[in-house]
Amino acid sequence: MDIARFEQDHRMSDVVVYKNTAYIGGQICTQRDGIRAQAADTLALIDHLLSLCGSEKSRILYATIYLLDMSNLPEFNEIWDAWIERGYAPARACVGVQMANPRCLVEIALTAACG
Repeated sequence: MDIARFEQDHRMSDVVVYKNTAYIGGQICTQRDGIRAQAADTLALIDHLLSLCGSEKSRILYATIYLLDMSNLPEFNEIWDAWIERGYAPARACVGVQMANPRCLVEIALTAACG
């Protein structure tokens, strides 16, 4: 089976699909300030990437959320809970980390089924 890559440059692909599974690398959106705005923008980007590979948020298997400040978790969860459909919550981990981009408050990586 072939490997499909989407939204790639010389360093990485935003999405790699193999055997009907999509692997979405860490996604960020830093054009706006605040955890709510960045979370909403990042989730919208993930919606777009999922559509590129024939998937959608109800098919997410596992998500890892990286937060610059764990005190933002309750606000992040409000945005996440409004985005994810009831009954389709994936397995998930959330960790506090130092971000490579100083403006970044949240980064999300995930795995989803395609088709």
